[in-house]
Amino acid sequence: MCTDVELLNAVASGSPDVIRFLTVMAICNTVIPMRSKSGLISYKAQSQDEEALVRAAAYLHMVFVNKSANTLEINFNGAMIQYEVLDTLEFTSDRKRMSVVVKDCKSGKMVLLSKGADEAILPYACTGKQTRTFADAVEQYSQLGLRTLCLAWHEIEEDEYREWSLLFKDANSSLVDREWKVAEVCQRLEHNFEILGVAAIEDRLQDGVPETIQTLRKAGINFWMLTGDQQNTAVQIALSCNFVYPEPKGQLLLINGKTEDEVCRSLERVLLTMRITNAEPKINTNRRQRRRIEAALPPIHRRTMAMMADSLLTRSQMGEVDYEEEENRR
Repeated sequence: MCTDVELLNAVASGSPDVIRFLTVMAICNTVIPMRSKSGLISYKAQSQDEEALVRAAAYLHMVFVNKSANTLEINFNGAMIQYEVLDTLEFTSDRKRMSVVVKDCKSGKMVLLSKGADEAILPYACTGKQTRTFADAVEQYSQLGLRTLCLAWHEIEEDEYREWSLLFKDANSSLVDREWKVAEVCQRLEHNFEILGVAAIEDRLQDGVPETIQTLRKAGINFWMLTGDQQNTAVQIALSCNFVYPEPKGQLLLINGKTEDEVCRSLERVLLTMRITNAEPKINTNRRQRRRIEAALPPIHRRTMAMMADSLLTRSQMGEVDYEEEENRR
């Protein structure tokens, strides 16, 4: 739990930026607060990350106390604050963020509260606003193996919301290309963000995970790790659970790209690195794997890949039984 003295002092002094940050942590989610007969509040959440954020906000005196059909109540340092929920822009894997449109029941001010991946929040900051500090924080947290979320806020004029709300309702009721239309309408509102901060969440490994992976690997079982985390976060988690080994025992080769061409170029660089390195790659490319990679590459990339792979196969299989022949014997 957070013990940062500077942050605690900012909470105690009622810093407006910190109050907005904690408000997003507390109510931009799908969490439901449950009050026991003794008055204690617990939280029912589908996402452990959302529950962690709500609990952290409560620890910092921004307590999410009640949720009804369209009303949220939070208690900040003993003062009750009530919001009317106007719309929820649900999280999707394509948008990589979620937002809620709420109206302060006391002031009548409408705001959009958003949280999501850095690439889904930071590029949509207010024009001229510097986001380098937040990007650096994301990088630092991910290097520690923490999952990161950027939190943002955007004030909305009543006329702007009224016009947008009609489009949002039409998109949600569409029978054709509904998801695409909803995402397009969401984008119209999810911009011009005031970036409030970055939250980092630790997802601790269960006891015995590294030892179990090591034992299974000795038994000849291969592993793939699928994750939606930041690349640096994923690498640190993979290292901590013995999924990959740190240098010099292991060598991590990254293939990155958002398009087919980018992936192909990244793959070529990796194959070249494997070709010229003195260290034998930990995961060898056998002939069957090579054919699959070649089939996935456009013709212009195949010759380069084939030249590199030939060198790799020759070196990596010296003194070893050909993997494909071994498979055939089995």
